[in-house]
Amino acid sequence: MQFTSGKPVFDNLALKISRLVAIKVLQNRYLQNFLLTYSIVLSLYVLFQTYLFLHEFDLNYLLKYGASYFMAFYLLLCLVCIPFTRKIIKMIEEKVQPKNLDQVLSRQAEARIKRETVYFLCYMFIHLASVLIITVEFILPCENDEDFMFVFHIFRKYFPVWKSVLSIVCRPAFLVGCITGVFPIYNIIYGYLSVKFVFEAVRDQIENIHNGYEKRQHLRFDEAFHKTVKDRLLRCFKQYIHISVLGREVEKRNQNFLFPFKIGGIFMMISIVLYAFSLENFWTNPQLNRLCSLAICSFLTLAGLAAVGQATEDLVS
Repeated sequence: MQFTSGKPVFDNLALKISRLVAIKVLQNRYLQNFLLTYSIVLSLYVLFQTYLFLHEFDLNYLLKYGASYFMAFYLLLCLVCIPFTRKIIKMIEEKVQPKNLDQVLSRQAEARIKRETVYFLCYMFIHLASVLIITVEFILPCENDEDFMFVFHIFRKYFPVWKSVLSIVCRPAFLVGCITGVFPIYNIIYGYLSVKFVFEAVRDQIENIHNGYEKRQHLRFDEAFHKTVKDRLLRCFKQYIHISVLGREVEKRNQNFLFPFKIGGIFMMISIVLYAFSLENFWTNPQLNRLCSLAICSFLTLAGLAAVGQATEDLVS
């Protein structure tokens, strides 16, 4: 079936960028080993912080280090979910074979996909910019770091002699942590876009089922036309059922880890607000920039997860 524009559905910038982040970057074996080591260290850190929370629990302690705790917990969730999201991506790529689909789009379908592409690209760039800003904010030293970031409190309390050296060594880890938080949501975006764009291709084929016969007359008695339309409809129905089943499977798997992400993000937002209200001289406090950038990044992440989750549900419903 030939369409007007002749542009393949998978020739899409948003899909290429999300695939680059979701798959290509994580295929590096050294990066995989590094993330495994990082996740083990972060797990021990979260367990130790949980123990100290329970052992030394008081309201002031919770206000100061609640945001730091939930941020570490969120990053740990990201690391744990990376293998699961990669399995979802692998399942999608195995079941959605471009060679089995008529992927050429009409101008109307191309316009619909282009509009959604612009939305996701804007979100990706804004989200990535917020991640880079928060990375810089946390890497640069700030007054009273020990009263906001729990890891520096540990250095001050248990390693007072080495706290300066340990702080310098530790700060680059914030870069890894912040970038790690990008992977799961971009994996989910890539999975959604893959299913969505193929669905648009099938929908476009149904809407243009008469393609190639627009200028012919007396089609009621044209056997070649009826045979062509029948073949196209059968192929479209098979593809539609295939994509619908795949979309429901993706939605089901996504829901397994979207819930803990949302809960962790909500608690982190609440802890940020509580810590902000506990600060003296809030508008001139050196921690204000960190709190604002952390709150914005958390909100964008939660909003992106919620939007993609809802979009996937709407797609398969």
